[in-house]
Amino acid sequence: MTELETTARALVAEGKGILAADESDGTIKKRFDSIGIDSTEANRQAYRDMLFTTDGAEEYISGVILFDETIRQKGLDGAPFPQVLDRRGIIPGIKVDLGAKPLALSGGETITEGFDGLGGRLEEYRSLGARFAKWRATYSIGGGKPSEYCVWTNAHALARYAALCQEAGIVPIVEPEVLQDGTHTIEESAVATGRVLQAVFTELHDQRVDYRGTLLKPNMVLSGYDASDRAGADAVAETTLEVFYRHGAEIPQCNLIVCSGPNTAPMQRYAGYRRMTPGDLVFIDIGACFGGLFSEATRTVAVGDPSPDQREIYRLVHGIHLAVIDAMRPAATASDLQSAAATVMAGSPLSTYMQKMVIGHGIGVGYAEAPFIRPPGTNTPSLSLEAGMTIAIVPTIIVPDVPGGGGIRLEDVVAVTSDGHEVLTTYPYAEAFL
Repeated sequence: MTELETTARALVAEGKGILAADESDGTIKKRFDSIGIDSTEANRQAYRDMLFTTDGAEEYISGVILFDETIRQKGLDGAPFPQVLDRRGIIPGIKVDLGAKPLALSGGETITEGFDGLGGRLEEYRSLGARFAKWRATYSIGGGKPSEYCVWTNAHALARYAALCQEAGIVPIVEPEVLQDGTHTIEESAVATGRVLQAVFTELHDQRVDYRGTLLKPNMVLSGYDASDRAGADAVAETTLEVFYRHGAEIPQCNLIVCSGPNTAPMQRYAGYRRMTPGDLVFIDIGACFGGLFSEATRTVAVGDPSPDQREIYRLVHGIHLAVIDAMRPAATASDLQSAAATVMAGSPLSTYMQKMVIGHGIGVGYAEAPFIRPPGTNTPSLSLEAGMTIAIVPTIIVPDVPGGGGIRLEDVVAVTSDGHEVLTTYPYAEAFL
């Protein structure tokens, strides 16, 4: 796991949130004016020191977004504010955009500015202790808004900012916010939010941003604040999730299986209340659908250290798995894939426990579709691989009566290319077994 991914995961730790302490000089002055306090640098320093040193704050706050002035200030104990936060386990961050400004020739839409010298500023902020940053883009609904011009211009800017952040070793928080002012319906909000998210993810991909080291801060999908018939909380939740699934994963899982210990042999497909214990195998089979196309992946891991018997089973499955994948190329037949598996299985007494369903199946418009490639020793359909085919390779061996469980399955989605194959699954295998 990269440092960026580690930081991103820490920022969204369960039960914690991110404190926004990035008020501009004008915003904090308004707050101080409301309680009769002068907005001097000393008062702003004391106020932020009070926030950052509150007893127990680290139990609920994962990170703090700082303002340019604040990241350069010191706490009342003389330590720089990023250090004050870091020693409490709170991650320092920084707001780097300069706010939404009129978008030229757009008729009232906005573009977020702040690119002048951004690369250098990010490097300086990283040296001052910042480990994440934030950039916000805004969009309006109604009267033909948001326009394609506004959607794509801001998406490009968000992705450009994110790429610069990651190059500097900083996790970018990407915040495309569709504003909910107006009289629009929740359906109109869903369409606008979906268009924005689709553009943002397209630009993030095209600008080589690593999603795993990025955080997305989207808006909820709501009726306009001034709408005559506003959608209720349940409709807001359902519609917001639907938009996220459609522009991230349309179906968050398919044929989900999670089982552990003895429930891996045979594999149990229903939820239970058994607690995992050290030495247990844990079998995870997940999938998703995006753009009407399915994908799956399976990994088997261990709680603690696996036993020698579990390692032996895993290594056999792993060897079969890699051999079958290595045999995939245009014009290779199902028999070729069977032969590759048989070569690895030869002489192993565990081979008798190979499951007879499939060692591979097609995947695309369905999560398990033809062709179905059977294990060695069973009949398999006539098949000649062609470039463009996508096959899930999924050997499974289930050995009964192994303490901690003896069911092992690995699954990767593999595309046949013009000169061989490409493994589309990126999650690593469990090193503890190998």
